[in-house]
Amino acid sequence: MSAAVHDAMTPRSGGYDVLHVEHLRAALYGLQARGVPRIYDAVDCMSRLLAQAAGDAPTGSTRLAARAELGRTRAFERRLLGAFDRVLVTAATERDALQALSAPARAAATVTVLGNGVDIEYFAPTATQRDPATVVFIGRMGYHANIAAARELLTAIMPRVWARRPEARLRLVGPDPPQSLRSLAAGAAGPVEITGYVPDIRPALARATVSVSPLRYAVGVQNKVLEAMAMATPVVATPAACAALGAIHGEQLLVETDAASIAAAVMRLFDDPVLAQRLAGAGRRYVTAAHDWRHVAAKLELVYRETIDQVAAHTASGAHPS
Repeated sequence: MSAAVHDAMTPRSGGYDVLHVEHLRAALYGLQARGVPRIYDAVDCMSRLLAQAAGDAPTGSTRLAARAELGRTRAFERRLLGAFDRVLVTAATERDALQALSAPARAAATVTVLGNGVDIEYFAPTATQRDPATVVFIGRMGYHANIAAARELLTAIMPRVWARRPEARLRLVGPDPPQSLRSLAAGAAGPVEITGYVPDIRPALARATVSVSPLRYAVGVQNKVLEAMAMATPVVATPAACAALGAIHGEQLLVETDAASIAAAVMRLFDDPVLAQRLAGAGRRYVTAAHDWRHVAAKLELVYRETIDQVAAHTASGAHPS
């Protein structure tokens, strides 16, 4: 344990009611902490992501790395399930994947779904005039799943759009775009902008005609989808990009499976502003009702209280908490 964490956990610091550890990389710190109820916020099941990347990542090196890490990541996640008093994930798909790693009775008692939220006041519709035919894809462009999605946009989806609307623009917004994407963009049949890092993604969402998330593999909740919907930007997504959401195809967004159908959905939204406006409004209402951070924070406080009470009860009864 680092000196800073160790010092923070000593009694002279005043003590803490609960320890909340987020993500796999920080879990070792939580394992070393004693004398406080411990919550491991897994967010997603990382071995599930690695299993998908092992087969579908865009480069051979990424696939090989995923295969190499898969076994020990599963073993480590299995260990964490039995070591913490409560485990949090963002979606039922992630809960099920973690439960499959351990004894169901044990996992069912500790794994809790706490969905991602959005600051609906920060991500809110604006009076900005939307571009007439602009597709935006937002994400960390150095992440392998986003690289694969951006490649499909450049090579399979947008060429179909450009065949009918040569003026249509693609904007790839996010940090660390690899040279391979820049090279594909340079040879594209239509206008492409790769922004790299931007301090604020809201202007890109406010100007876009449609936000597209063509992820072929993913885990958990995709905030890129929630944030676009919160900004009242019409969304087209693959099933993988919205599997953890309760949004309904044709009501709050359009869900399409292959490049041809994604391109057709984009063209449909270009050509039908009434449909685009209807989806945009419904998407905003969905996020407000189901993913407002204030509601998520209230649920998290309840998890804290339940975990504290659970550990106290075990201690009082002489049982040994996890």
